[in-house]
Amino acid sequence: MPDKAKKAPANAKADFVGTPAVKNAHTKGAPTVNKPKKAVKIPNPPEYFCGYSLKKWKELAPIFAEKNMLGDADLSAFELLCMHYGDAMNLYEAMINEGGSIAGYLAGKNSQTMGEYLAYHKAITAYTKMLTEFGLTPASKKKVPAPETIEDEDIISKMLNE
Repeated sequence: MPDKAKKAPANAKADFVGTPAVKNAHTKGAPTVNKPKKAVKIPNPPEYFCGYSLKKWKELAPIFAEKNMLGDADLSAFELLCMHYGDAMNLYEAMINEGGSIAGYLAGKNSQTMGEYLAYHKAITAYTKMLTEFGLTPASKKKVPAPETIEDEDIISKMLNE
């Protein structure tokens, strides 16, 4: 004798029919199909970019575009990020070529009066700030947005309004 069907509980949704196992029986055991990703438009680098700036653009632009971080409003900031990196690396390379190392370059000189070193330091500082803006430093990755503050109604005014 077949088992009697059980009645749905009184609080069950009216549009629910059957059990989840029966409702989804057609997909049970079927392989999961990954949906194709929509094509992401990667913006072209500025025409004046070359060397390290261009390399950084080509490295990060596909990643940023995929994460929807390169909208029209973001492009100028991203351009600065890549430009500061390129400037810093070009200046670093020039100092290394001249002195063999930063210490060799600065040997017997005042770092506060060396134009290349000052420009390098400014470029690194600006690059680091841009990394933070884009959330690319370990500290900025750990930042958690503050939850919205929900203010409870004043207890006294609540009692007076009752």
